[in-house]
Amino acid sequence: MSLVHTAIVEGNPHLRSLLSWHLQKSGYATQQYSNLQQARSIFNCKQPALVILDADIPSGDSIELCQWLYQQRQSMILMLSDQHEEKKVVRGLNAGADDYLVKPFGIKEFM
Repeated sequence: MSLVHTAIVEGNPHLRSLLSWHLQKSGYATQQYSNLQQARSIFNCKQPALVILDADIPSGDSIELCQWLYQQRQSMILMLSDQHEEKKVVRGLNAGADDYLVKPFGIKEFM
């Protein structure tokens, strides 16, 4: 069985590591990126099957990266956010995200 290559683009290092750990325990191969520039430079060469993308990453415009990934049509895109505003969710889905998951309240305090 081949591993599903997954990229995690998340600004919070604790959440990024936690997501990676859980995915690896489930048999996924993961790569972690702390900013959009780093991720995009790698994605220019090789795109993973799944990208978990922080919609609120402070290092740039995650919507722009989502649109670019969608145009490549090689990766499934899951956006994560702690923003519960409907317009943010709609904006992410319109940018090409396959799904949008809102982080539960209090996760920032936990991390």
